[in-house]
Amino acid sequence: MDQKIYSKPNIVQSSIECAKWPRCALVAAARPEVAWTNIVSERSMLSKSVTIHAKKEKVWELIGDPNKIPVYDEGVVEIDWVNKDTLKVKDVFRTGEGSFKTQVFTVKILKKEPPSLIQYEMERDGHKEFFTFTIEGEPKGRTSIFTLQFDSNFALANPRDVELLLEKICVNIARLSTDKDTFEKMVREFEPPGR
Repeated sequence: MDQKIYSKPNIVQSSIECAKWPRCALVAAARPEVAWTNIVSERSMLSKSVTIHAKKEKVWELIGDPNKIPVYDEGVVEIDWVNKDTLKVKDVFRTGEGSFKTQVFTVKILKKEPPSLIQYEMERDGHKEFFTFTIEGEPKGRTSIFTLQFDSNFALANPRDVELLLEKICVNIARLSTDKDTFEKMVREFEPPGR
């Protein structure tokens, strides 16, 4: 693993495209459906799953490399490797009051099982959060089921915000893993309900 500082590349066009997904009727054709599970009150557990029109190995190319986190998680602006399993991550996010805040936190890679699973432990403000990325390939290999699970040792004050963040990450990973021709075909073949 490369032990250098990683700064976010200029991916403005991609970010703009992904931001349009929920709002554009035409592009919504290829926006994947995201399923989620319940929230546990004494601690927080959320899980999002999405079907991706790409082979498992293609999805792994994106999520299996921690250097690519800024590509699919738009809040992450910089990664600095501490050692082979630990990174310092700089994140910019909007607070509940609408202002922006920058926070640096430590992320450890707990488990990595290519091409199926990578698990991170994130510690900030004395709290631990766990993110588990899993990929299941379908038998014919043309699509994959990607699941992002969030688990923390505390109850969230804002579970809906975290849910939306997980959904956005799932959608970004689905879009970035799908090749251009497949994506355009999905848009062309989409028929809105009720037509």
